[in-house]
Amino acid sequence: MEKLEIYQKYLFKKGGAEFYVSEGDRLRIKLSSGEIEEGHLAIVGSFSECFDIDTGIEVLTINCEDVVDIIPV
Repeated sequence: MEKLEIYQKYLFKKGGAEFYVSEGDRLRIKLSSGEIEEGHLAIVGSFSECFDIDTGIEVLTINCEDVVDIIPV
């Protein structure tokens, strides 16, 4: 018998663009500092202005105010 799995899905909106992302999906994020981070969506707090991405080396907390562009990969 297969195991039931529950996935959390999030709606990301920036300007006129919007898309749904699930935990574990890969994202590329351009920050206001000019840095580009890429990793898997890890944790999104319920009432938070931040989300975490796992780069494979470390888990980064990204503040939504610092995001210039976000792209599902």
